[in-house]
Amino acid sequence: MRNIFSFLLGLLALNSFADNEPLKGFEYGNVAQPSGEEWQSPERLSLNKLQPSAYMFHFTDGTQATQVLPESSPYWQSLDGTWKFHWVASPDQRPKDFYQTGFNVDTWDDIKVPGCWNVQGLGKHGEMKYGVPLYVNQPVMFYHEVKVGDWKEGVMRQPKDQRYTTYKYPNEVGSYRRTFTVPAEWKGRKVIINFDGVDSFFYLWINGKYVGFSKN
Repeated sequence: MRNIFSFLLGLLALNSFADNEPLKGFEYGNVAQPSGEEWQSPERLSLNKLQPSAYMFHFTDGTQATQVLPESSPYWQSLDGTWKFHWVASPDQRPKDFYQTGFNVDTWDDIKVPGCWNVQGLGKHGEMKYGVPLYVNQPVMFYHEVKVGDWKEGVMRQPKDQRYTTYKYPNEVGSYRRTFTVPAEWKGRKVIINFDGVDSFFYLWINGKYVGFSKN
């Protein structure tokens, strides 16, 4: 089966149903489309994401299992590599319908996954195609005040000082697309898609269907 994978990341394995009683913040169900407010709610951690568990892989026999690494299993496929990529400085500028199967991404850039888009956007003369790489950890790069409940004002506030990164880049959004084929021998098996290095929030669509979201 050939799949179109649409991935929206705004600055991790997903499943349709919870296997156990879900932890607080883990939501499950069929949702047609996101509301767009999910990333602003600290209480909502994910939609259709598997519960935390031990890290393991499936093999067909004992000999394969002794190899330990998932690459030795016919039930594992890496999606690392080159993806189509579109970057914007603010959520309102993102291509809102890019997840639709008929959306043309031929003119989009190619980007390596895994990888940091800020760093991959750096030119040899200091050009910054995909925003500014974060180079400090104090203070945070969006406007804030040291007072109780200040975080409730949100990261999209207009900074009072133009030196804040978010004055020019309010809340960067990267849109990713690629196609892949699920092996025929996986038919009838439970298939899990896993993201090991996403920061800090994303939505996921497969074949134009909204799957869910995850954060942190």
